[in-house]
Amino acid sequence: MALEEIEKQVSESSAPIKDEAEMEAEFQQIDQELRKMGVSFEELKPDTSQIQTNRTKRLFKAIEQWVIPTENSSSKPTRGNQASFSLSYVSRMAISFAVAASIALAIVLPYNATRASSGFNYAPSRLEPQTFRGSSYDILENAVNSYNNNDYGAALSYLEEAQNDLEANISRLGDNDFDIIIKQSLMDELYQVEWYRALTLMKDKKVKEAKRSLRDISESNSPYANEASLALEQVY
Repeated sequence: MALEEIEKQVSESSAPIKDEAEMEAEFQQIDQELRKMGVSFEELKPDTSQIQTNRTKRLFKAIEQWVIPTENSSSKPTRGNQASFSLSYVSRMAISFAVAASIALAIVLPYNATRASSGFNYAPSRLEPQTFRGSSYDILENAVNSYNNNDYGAALSYLEEAQNDLEANISRLGDNDFDIIIKQSLMDELYQVEWYRALTLMKDKKVKEAKRSLRDISESNSPYANEASLALEQVY
């Protein structure tokens, strides 16, 4: 009777091994969950991402085949089989997702850590403020001093304050000749603040934010556009 009951549980709880299309859909769901956690395979370089993605797919498939019994499972119950058969389908999938996410994090996080260190070393050890005396000079000076003292959190706070003030002032200007002259002066300040902020993000090992900031600068009219493009190419 015990064997018949176990076979009945297997029949009711087992699910067929999924085909490639179904596995791809489930892997995409895992990828979406990882994105919500701040981990994206798109952050990997092209020559690395496909290798890591395929490796994770294979591992996930192996995990699912282990967790979900197959038609070829032995009819003789073992301790391992009993443990698997007692799990509901939802529980088995929860285990699969958790293990797959752990594997993906184990692959991606060390890679991101390497890039963070590269960005940290790429950014200069010290900054020097430019000679202009604009409206944000005092804040910018505080930011530079904090950066040079390795207090990157404080430097980012000062730079973000300066950026917000400059953007607000620029938005209030009109299109007359005088306002256009003032706007250009403020834009020169803003370009420098944005560049210093990107360097500070690199020093603070904030990979995603640094990459986004550098990309925005590289696609703008900033005088630092070429330097930002070079940083993206050499570091990220």
